Order: sequence, then structure tokens, then C-alpha cells
Amino acid sequence: MKIVMFMVLLLTSGCILPKKTDGQTNDAADSLKKYSYLLTASFEEYSQQGTGFFIRTKGQLYLITAKHFISGGRFPKTLYVWLSTVGSDTSDVKKVDMHRVMERWKGSAKQIKPQWDVVAIPVNATIFKNVYSVESFIRPMSRTMQQIEIYGYPIKPNWDYSTVYGPPSYLHIPAKEYTLAIGVDTNKQKEDQINYYMYTTAITIDNNLRGYSGAPVFAKNQNNNWCILGLFAGHTDSNDATEKAIRIVRLKYILKEKNIARAF
Repeated sequence: MKIVMFMVLLLTSGCILPKKTDGQTNDAADSLKKYSYLLTASFEEYSQQGTGFFIRTKGQLYLITAKHFISGGRFPKTLYVWLSTVGSDTSDVKKVDMHRVMERWKGSAKQIKPQWDVVAIPVNATIFKNVYSVESFIRPMSRTMQQIEIYGYPIKPNWDYSTVYGPPSYLHIPAKEYTLAIGVDTNKQKEDQINYYMYTTAITIDNNLRGYSGAPVFAKNQNNNWCILGLFAGHTDSNDATEKAIRIVRLKYILKEKNIARAF
């Protein structure tokens, strides 16, 4: 059954994140790029590329990315996290053991619901001790948000994994040039508790954004503090009635205990 959605403008203050933590406050947008990591997944016949980020919660370090990136109908043999994509060193790449993920997720890869497009993978904090994690950006949204910044690793068709990728690419959506909305299932009269939908003409929303999947989405609130909205999960399809929108999995949903448990 097709779900019909209509959008309502998100105006509620402080509705996304439960508490404010000390740490980064007025970092320049350029400094946000260090929180995005290039991910590559190795399948039997091919490899795949995406973006991820880290978050520490309740004493555990998690790698967060889009669920469709590491599944695509089956699981990768190995997931690689590139801790550096600049300079000449291609050796700073860490492996993530996917066996635990596969065992808990067995049989469900082909049944991924788009609205659940997130996976939280527990990783060894000793191996990944030097990564940057985003928990210090957990702070309330405001009624009037400013610009949105997304750093990710769009697919380079001719990129050879044995060479350096380079720094992440940058999506800048200026203040007043986007609408952040929530969806409502008109069949059930129920609000979408998982995603935000961002409409904008500041960037072209098409398949050239592939590879950004899994990237953290940052926005500056009215106090000029950066906060994390959630995870870039791709975009909606357009039809005669609607325009395309970027879909952002809410951080509030990612941090729910039951959803972390379900994700790995």
C-alpha cells in the first residue's frame, strides 16, 4: 500500500535533542569536515562507497552510516573506514568486523524499510581512539535555523582505492534557502518520527549526491552554535505532485536505544 505524505514546516524549538553538552560551539564550517569519514564496502563482485561518522553514547563508540550503503540486498565482507583521505598515505584505513552485524541482521537485508535507513555499528574504541565524534554537537534546534552544512564523499567513478581520495566535498545550504519539514502519513494520520525532509534550490538534488549517504548533517542555530540534525539518507523521488527533498534521519531516532539495538 502506498503511503501518501504531506509536509508541515518544522517550527518547534528544542524538539530534537534532549541535552546540551560542552565542547565545540562556534567552529567555522570548514572544521566540520573532520567528522565525516570515507567508507568503502567490499562485496564479492564489487566495492561500494559512502560516508559515515562516529558518536559516543553510554560508554560505547558507534560508527553511524546509512543502512542502504552497507546492505544493497546483501552484506559486505569487510567495511573499511578511511581515517585520512589527504596526503600520500593510503595505509590509515581500519577494518570493521561485519560478522556480528550479519548474524543479527541475517535474512533482513532485502526487507529494509526506507524510513529505517540508518545503522549504528559498535566499534573498538581502542582501535578508533583518535577519531572525531559528534556528541558535543548535541544541542537543541531553534525556531530559526541558519545555514546547513554537509561534508561527504561523493562517488568518483574512476577512483582507484589504492590512491588518495582527497578531502571531502561540501554541500552548503544558506539560511532562508531551504525548508525543513516533517512528513505525515495521511492514511494513518501519524507523524513521521524518523525523518526530516529538506526542500531547497541551493543545490541540485539528483544522483550526483550518491556517496554522501551516511554523512552527518549540521545546522547553526539562532545562538550561532552548530548542532547535528542527523544523517544524510539520500533523497525522495519526485512526481507530478511533489518536488525532491533530501531525507535526513533524525539524530533523536538514531540515539533511541531500541533503534541502536535493531541496527546491528
